[in-house]
Amino acid sequence: AGLHIAVALPMIAAFVPRPVRSAKPSGAPTATQTAPRRPAPAQLWLASCFALAAFVFSSMSAHLVGVLELKGLSTAQAVGLLSLVGPMQVTGRILEMSFGARFSVARVGVFAFALLASALVLLLFVHGPGAVAFLFVIGYGCANGIVTIVRGVLPAALFGRDSLGRLLGWLARPSFVAQAIAPAAVAGLLMSGSPQLVIAVAAGTIAVALGCLIVAVRAARRA
Repeated sequence: AGLHIAVALPMIAAFVPRPVRSAKPSGAPTATQTAPRRPAPAQLWLASCFALAAFVFSSMSAHLVGVLELKGLSTAQAVGLLSLVGPMQVTGRILEMSFGARFSVARVGVFAFALLASALVLLLFVHGPGAVAFLFVIGYGCANGIVTIVRGVLPAALFGRDSLGRLLGWLARPSFVAQAIAPAAVAGLLMSGSPQLVIAVAAGTIAVALGCLIVAVRAARRA
């Protein structure tokens, strides 16, 4: 918070241009003055997909250490294993940059969500440190890295670049809400003492997100 106030706020005040008020136009209103159109069904489906993914990523970020401890890992082993998530995210992005051009952004997104769901299913079978735990963190990290790229690129691929900033902001709103409520919501499940329930809910949520993504892509292509 101190860095935001001492560093970021002065930079914003110094370098971000302030909006210029224009004189009130006469006659018919311009396109920027008209009320924004309602979001298309494809955009609603895509927002749902991103919000569900944000819910899982936020809850897992908060509780994965605790989940792995309940799965038989020590705190040191859990933290050491999860330290690989960052490198795996970078690996996933490098792979996407190397091979993603051969496929559409939508197909890359479907692959990433399918990989994430598969990694969470693998987590169900983790019992202490071992190969399955490493396979989980590899799949989870790579999928996370690719999803961050898809989240930024797919809206432009599906809906074009007109008013893209406004669309990205609108898509981000439900994701921010999901991120905020996820840790507390999943903490309630974790209090049951069963990590399997938490993992199953996360895997099921990503499966629903994958379905929302597929519906969004098909609806955008039909529009």
